[in-house]
Amino acid sequence: MTQDLREIEAILGQIERLARQLPTDPERFVERSAIDLRTTFDDRRAIESALDRVRISVQALRRALSSQPRPATTLDFLDDVILHELMPRLRRSGFDV
Repeated sequence: MTQDLREIEAILGQIERLARQLPTDPERFVERSAIDLRTTFDDRRAIESALDRVRISVQALRRALSSQPRPATTLDFLDDVILHELMPRLRRSGFDV
C-alpha cells in the first residue's frame, strides 16, 4: 500500500471516531455514512458517492443545528478533516473528488 493510501486509511479512521463522538447526531446519520465511506474504501470500490453522502450528512446536521449558538464543535473539526486532509489526499491519489 502506498503512503498516500495509508494516510487516507488513517484519516478515514479519524473521521469515523469523530462521527461516533457527535452528541448532536441522534439518528447517527453522520456515523453511518462515515462507516460506509470506510467500507467502500476498504473494498476498493469507487469512493466518490460515499464521500458525497458523508459531506451531505455533515451539512444536513449543520443546518439542523444552525439556530443554536455554539462554540467550535466536533462537527466543525470533522468537516475540516474531510475538506483539508481527506479530499486533498484523495485527489493526489487520483480520486475524482
